[in-house]
Amino acid sequence: MYAVGRYFQNQLLGENFLEKNRVTIAILKKYGYKILALGIACPVTPSDIITLSAACIKLNYKKCIVIILMADSPMIFLYGFLGTGIQGTFFFKTLAIVVIILVSYYTFVIWNKINNNSGRKEKDSSLA
Repeated sequence: MYAVGRYFQNQLLGENFLEKNRVTIAILKKYGYKILALGIACPVTPSDIITLSAACIKLNYKKCIVIILMADSPMIFLYGFLGTGIQGTFFFKTLAIVVIILVSYYTFVIWNKINNNSGRKEKDSSLA
C-alpha cells in the first residue's frame, strides 16, 4: 500500500480532495508518524488506508514500517487470544475484547484532541 500511495498519490487524491481536506492534510503532515501509529493501533480504522495516507504525505518508508510493526504488534497479540478457539478461557477472551474496546476509545480521544488543537490554531491564524 505504501508503494501504491507513493506512485499514485495525485491520481488517488486529486486536487479537489486536497483542497477540501486542507486541515486534515495539515494535521497529517504535522503529526504524521503519530497519526500513523494511532491509525494502525485503532482496531476500527482500516490500516491500508492509513498506510496509503502515510505514503501520500511522503513519510519515510523505513520509519513507517517500524511504526506499523510497533503499533500493530499488541493488537495482533490480542487477536491471538480471541482466535484460540475452545482452548482459550472466557476470562482471556473477555479481557482481550475489553482491551480492544479501550484501545479504540483511547485512539479516538487522542485523534479528537489533535484535531481540536489543530482546528483552533487554524482559526487563530485565519483571524490574525
